[in-house]
Amino acid sequence: MIVRLGTEAGITARTLLRRLSLEDEDVEVVLGGSVFKGKGPLLLDTVEHLVHEEAPRANIVRLQHEPVVGAVLLALEASQIQVPSDVYRTLQRTLPDPLARTRPSVRQTEG
Repeated sequence: MIVRLGTEAGITARTLLRRLSLEDEDVEVVLGGSVFKGKGPLLLDTVEHLVHEEAPRANIVRLQHEPVVGAVLLALEASQIQVPSDVYRTLQRTLPDPLARTRPSVRQTEG
């Protein structure tokens, strides 16, 4: 079941990369959602393998924070409020567990 889910996610990601003509670009494929919170590598390895068949330079990453955190940061930026880099460090250090993704099994990016 895990491999099947990873296969579907990988096929979807590489199809989008192809349709957007990004197969030869350094591009991030960001995986989000509770299904990607697991500890084992099988799901993520499956996605990465399939994506790299189509887009070998793609970087597979998992969100570091829940999307709501990113939404707040985007709202601040849209309001022309500069978000200093130390805010990101403070977020990493102080977010409650439900909003922070702390499993480092995959490269991570800001939410």
